[in-house]
Amino acid sequence: MYRYVVKRILVGALVLLITSIIIYGLIRIMPGDFIQSTTAGNSRITAEMKAQMIKSYGLDRSLVSGYLNWGGNLIQGDLGKSFLYKKPITDVIKSGAAVTLFISIAALVIQLAAALFLGLHSGYYRNRLSTYATNFLSVISISIPVFFLGLLLQKFLAIDIGAFPLQGQVSLKQNYTGVMAFFDFAWHMALPILTVAVSNMGSTIKYIQANVEKISRTEYVLAAKARGVSSKNILLQEILPNVRVLLVSITFRELPFLMTGTLIIEQIFGLNGVGAMAFKALLMGDVPFIMGFAMIVAFLIVTFSILEDIFYHLADPRIRIGGGAVK
Repeated sequence: MYRYVVKRILVGALVLLITSIIIYGLIRIMPGDFIQSTTAGNSRITAEMKAQMIKSYGLDRSLVSGYLNWGGNLIQGDLGKSFLYKKPITDVIKSGAAVTLFISIAALVIQLAAALFLGLHSGYYRNRLSTYATNFLSVISISIPVFFLGLLLQKFLAIDIGAFPLQGQVSLKQNYTGVMAFFDFAWHMALPILTVAVSNMGSTIKYIQANVEKISRTEYVLAAKARGVSSKNILLQEILPNVRVLLVSITFRELPFLMTGTLIIEQIFGLNGVGAMAFKALLMGDVPFIMGFAMIVAFLIVTFSILEDIFYHLADPRIRIGGGAVK
């Protein structure tokens, strides 16, 4: 196992290197840049002034020179300074991390809890009306774009019913502190969390459902049924322990992508999370911030992929990783 983990780390480092080169190249060759975005329509900005701004932001460097400069700073632990936010990128990300992490983690918990219950039930009881209803809801969840789902929830739950705030992350003209401040924040986060959870729930239900159907056809489950063991006990004692391996896989695969998936949701609900900041930075051509955000996401994906294999084995020691016995 040790050798396998070391090998995965080295491969992961290579993936990060290639990813950084591709992303940097794509950003630099995009039509328009930060200077054009900030000076567009301003007739007082002369060509000389633009040239000076381009030089001050380091956009006059070639692709190779610019990448090497950025990479050298990254090796020293410096993600650089955002063009748009005029602050170190780590400070900008920290300022919005609470919103994005709260939405991502809460949505993942709700998604897994609901999908586990519905997936177990529909996978074991395959010919019931509730199973067909679950399948229908799963297809709807997979089919509806996340931004459209967010707008629908805003329309019915925020505007029509008024149960939740339409936008924002705190109540205006209120100065809550302590526990009240947290509940006010959670109240504003409810719709974004529900949107993300429901949007990703359908595919998770399908994964769990297919796994449960497969387990239900195994010999030890059929033998338990023949002995007269109740369906409840079969689900809890025979099937659920085997599904935990799948839950590990889903958790480590979903979390990094949930953090990027909040990008659109934060825009719709007017939140100041990392996703919304990254979206604005992308529109403005903020090269350092886009690179920093992209590399953090890529690092999380690589890291969680390695952790997935490790916890995969911990959840089920019978599983061998790396093509050999785990030691």
